[in-house]
Amino acid sequence: LCGDAFVIRIAPNGGSLVFGTFIGGESFAEAACSVDVDEEGAIFVAGQYFNAGFPYLDAFQDFHDAGADWWVTKFTPDGSSLEWSSGLGGNGTESVCNTFQIGAALALDANGDVFVGGLTSSTNLTASGTYQPNFGGLTDGYLAKITSDGNFAWGTYFGGEGIEAILDVAVTAD
Repeated sequence: LCGDAFVIRIAPNGGSLVFGTFIGGESFAEAACSVDVDEEGAIFVAGQYFNAGFPYLDAFQDFHDAGADWWVTKFTPDGSSLEWSSGLGGNGTESVCNTFQIGAALALDANGDVFVGGLTSSTNLTASGTYQPNFGGLTDGYLAKITSDGNFAWGTYFGGEGIEAILDVAVTAD
């Protein structure tokens, strides 16, 4: 499958490595797919993992459900530690990145809140009271908002009876 994911920071002049670190579980089955940095320099990474052993910290979901699940992690600006790290998945497969690049979407707003989206075949992701509360078809797009301090704010499906996915996420000023 994959190896552990890793995060590196290169000096602004490109001349040196500021830090590099791995993130992953016991089975070497994690992939980092999307990254963004907030105004303070904290690093947000989204990826996927396939089984237990992922390093959760102050997680809103601290277990692997089924198939490939997403993970979302916030590193301190110097990369020395995690501020929070959580899984996000359901009874099917969540794919933020794969061979076909279906998914791979993470963006931050001005408050440092995280928006992560991708493809899902799970029917039990949290989506009550949102745009589309129920799974629609073979695969759906799914978009979630996670606050800058690592709390799950909301999630919604986007999809009909066929195959849908979210390929990118952008956040506007408002």
